[in-house]
This record gives sequence, C-alpha cells and structure tokens, in this order.
Amino acid sequence: MADSKISALTAVASVAGTNEFAVNEAGTSKKASGTQLSTFINANITLGAALAVNSQEITSAANTNIVLHSDNDLNVILGDAIGVDDFNVKDSADVTVFSVNSDGAITAISYGGILEANLLDLSATETVTGAWTFSNQTLTTKDITSYDAVNDGSPEHRLGASDAEELHIQTVYDAAAQTLNYVLFTTDVASVTADKGLYRFNVDGTDIVDIVDAGINVKTGLAYQINGTSVLNGTTLGAGVTASSLTSVGIIATGTWSATTIAVNKGGTGQTTYTDGQLLIGNTTGNTLAKATLTQGTGMTITNGSGAITLAVADNYLLNSGDIGTGVYDFGGATSFEVPNGAGGTTVDATGELTIDSTSGTMNFYDGTAERALSPVYEKAITIETPTATEDVSLFNTNVAGTIFRMVAVLVGSASPSVTWTIRKGSDRSAAGTEVVTGGTATTSITTGSVVTSFNSATLAANDFIWLETTAQSGTVNSLNVTIFYRKDP
Repeated sequence: MADSKISALTAVASVAGTNEFAVNEAGTSKKASGTQLSTFINANITLGAALAVNSQEITSAANTNIVLHSDNDLNVILGDAIGVDDFNVKDSADVTVFSVNSDGAITAISYGGILEANLLDLSATETVTGAWTFSNQTLTTKDITSYDAVNDGSPEHRLGASDAEELHIQTVYDAAAQTLNYVLFTTDVASVTADKGLYRFNVDGTDIVDIVDAGINVKTGLAYQINGTSVLNGTTLGAGVTASSLTSVGIIATGTWSATTIAVNKGGTGQTTYTDGQLLIGNTTGNTLAKATLTQGTGMTITNGSGAITLAVADNYLLNSGDIGTGVYDFGGATSFEVPNGAGGTTVDATGELTIDSTSGTMNFYDGTAERALSPVYEKAITIETPTATEDVSLFNTNVAGTIFRMVAVLVGSASPSVTWTIRKGSDRSAAGTEVVTGGTATTSITTGSVVTSFNSATLAANDFIWLETTAQSGTVNSLNVTIFYRKDP
C-alpha cells in the first residue's frame, strides 16, 4: 500500500494481541505483535526510581511504601481476572501475612499467632468457623463455648502433639439428632507400652487415682469413699459396711461369725447349742440335721463327756485283733461263715487254727505238731501188666458224688509201645456204661505219660462203678498204669 503518516491512519477500537507494530532492531525494520509487546512490558517495565514491575510482582527497590490509588471510579483492581488471582501481602521473610482474593474474601494466613484462620473484627462478637490451631499461645477468656447445632454434629476438643498423640474430648449426639447421648474421653498414643495415655487425677499436688489399661487404680493408702466414709481399700471393707451382696469370697483366715445361724442347705448345721455326747444325724424330713445321742445295748456302756463319747464293751465280744472269745458262739442262723483264706492259705501254727488254701483247694489245720490238709480230692490208680487189646478191669465204686478233673496214663515197654484205653462208669457193671472220654485215649509215652483234662462225661454219681477197658495194643508193653483224680462234690 502507499506510504502514509501514522497520524493519517485510522485508529483501532482497541489494541489486540494480533495487532502488529513496527520495531527497529539494530537498524533493521521488523514487526512485533501486541502479545509480544505485552509480555515485554510485564516482564521489564520500571516505574520510577523506586518501583519495578517484573512478571506479576510490584517491588519497591528502596524499601519504601507502595501506595495504590483508585481509578476514576474509586476501584482498586487486583489480579488479572475476577475470581482467579489473589492479592497477597507478605513480610520481609516472604511469608504471606494475609491475602485478598478477587471476589473480596480476606483469609488470615498469620495473625497474632493464629494460622490458617478467618481474620476477624476483634471489636465485635464473632462466630468462628473452620479449624483453628493455637501454637504456644495463651488464651485468656472467662468462658469457652463450643456449640454445633447440626444433626450428628458431636463437637470435639483435642489436646496434644498430633492426631496420634492426643486427648480427645467429644460430646456425642444421638443418631440423626442434636440431643446429647454421652461424653467421650479418649486418649490416642502410638506407643504399645502398657498404660501409655493413662488418666491421672491429682488433687492439691497428690496423685489420687489413675485410669489405666487394666481399669481404675487407686493409689496406695487411699480408699473408695461414700459421703466421706471409707467403704473399701486395698485389703479391707470399711468399718461402716454392715451389709453386702457379695456372692462369693476367698479364703477367710481369721474372724468370728456374729450373724444368724447358718442353715443346713447353706453348709451350716442349723444348731446353736449342744449337750455332752450329742451328735448331728441327717434327717430327710425337712432336709435337716437332728441332735441325738447314742443308745447303749446289751453288754455295752456309753459315757457322754465334754467333747467325748466313751464306749465300754463286755469281754465276750470279739471286736479287735487279738480278742479271745469265751463261751459258746452260735452261728446257726448265718448263711455263710468265713475263715482265713488265700492262695497258699495263711500261716497256721497253733492248735485249732484253720485256713483255706484256694490254690490247692484244701482246708488246712494245725494238729499240735504240724499243719495238716483236709482235701476233697480223691486219687485212684491201677497197673495192668502186659496189657492186651481186650482188657476189662474194675477199678472202684464211689460212695459220694464227684467230678473227674484229671487222668494220667504211662507205659513201661519198648519197640514203640502203644495202648488205647478208656474209662467207663455206671451203676450197672454188666452194662456198657458211659465213656468218660468218648473213643478213649491212645498212650505211647514211657516217660511223662499222657495227661487228660478234657472230658465228655466227667461227673460221677454216688455208688457208680468205675472200670477200665483197652481196645488196642502194639509194640512191647510190659505194663500200663492209669491214675484218676476226682473231687468230691459239695
């Protein structure tokens, strides 16, 4: 376009960042945008000898006061956009004293030692909101009132170094209400050491009581009191305690029972007085203990003394070891009579002594010179020389009933001797009789013999005949000996 004077150009409505301006850079003509010029001015312009504008700060080079004047409309404009930036006032250590944001709210960063709190007009009554922290300050006032009139508000006060090391006092509301439910006293400590964070109550310089992990601990020498009267200390109840609802106690080592009589169903006797010789006898009627004395019988004398009962018995009673009876003792009405007994019996070494040997099954007695045995066992034996296979020999007749419990047979011979024999019994000798061992027993031993203890018919009736028969024989047999053992039945 044609050259024109600047004064001849049309004026712009307002300067914009996209507008271009002529710039002489080291003798060379160049252009710069409105944005570039704005950045340069904000960063480098100096106002007067004492003021400098650098970026977003206005500083006083001579440490003199900075006075801001209003515009023609009496407005002081702070920040670059309403509601975005703040105007901050700082001290010489570059610590913000207070700030004003672009919508006018004033926030006290540090005021009289109060950090991060609302800056208040201290000449009037104010309502404090938000969190206030007092550090090493003295609060001088008559009353402190802390109300929180909202549902579930439950206001609280905390004292300590941190949330982990503090005393916490809180008024706890009922759920969804503003009514007081209870007051909570809490201590928080990081340490796991027992009793850290305990409550200690000190009166007039003296520790009185601690509340610790295990409960309430009253200091040594002190006691629980009601209306100034001691009711309990570390070892005793108070002297004025005359009634108690205790349901159990430990071991009572000393003392005197001075109350009512202890009933039987409570472990007592239900009695308060006694006479000499009285005893307490259980009585199912009423579940009681009745007082009674012993009644003496024939041959016995009872003497009741102070704390003693003496029994005197005539000598014709056998009561103790070593007692010697005289006269006649009738046991005819007894169903049994026991005498000394045992395996091997007991020692009998005086005339008339008796014992039962349960091993041998004998009754032993002393006849004046030695111990003798009365045995219910009978033994019958027979020897047949050069027996054949058809022997039929009578042995004996029983006068009482009995039971065979053992038979033994042995041979004398050579060349593998063997004899099969059997014992028969019966009341008619001419009849076949009954075999004690069905089929008999084959004996070949010429040393220890053959022992028979198992039987098919071992019982013997009174007046039975007993005989021996052989049914087989081989080898050279010089003799056969058979012994029968039987026990008399009761």
